[in-house]
Amino acid sequence: MRDSLARILSYPVESADLGRGREFLAEFRTLAAEKGQEREKVLRADAGSAPCQIKRGLASFVRVVWPRVEARLLARAAAPRTVLFLHNAGLLARYWDEGGHDTLVRLQAAARRKRRPEAMSTPPGSACSAVRLALRPM
Repeated sequence: MRDSLARILSYPVESADLGRGREFLAEFRTLAAEKGQEREKVLRADAGSAPCQIKRGLASFVRVVWPRVEARLLARAAAPRTVLFLHNAGLLARYWDEGGHDTLVRLQAAARRKRRPEAMSTPPGSACSAVRLALRPM
């Protein structure tokens, strides 16, 4: 474990904040603007959704946003010897059935095809809502 950590720390780390107005929410805002939807209306739909029962209109937006986020992340991780650190990843779980799961699986598959994962994910229910995806060239 210590050797793996030392190797990871010797690589440039790309921080990818999936929440808090970064990766996911930035793409979500862009899509809402493209569709002429008010941000507040979308936020109300999210607030009015029960856990595991996302409203249909919101779900359709989310299903478009995840592939965009994925493309951005894969582009950032494409640089040689780059470590991609995904954090504030609670939205992957919140929108699990609306593409969060599929996005995570595809990111993991891409990492395995091109690079070896050195470290991956915090335990479920961890206080640190993060997914660590540390990659190194094979």
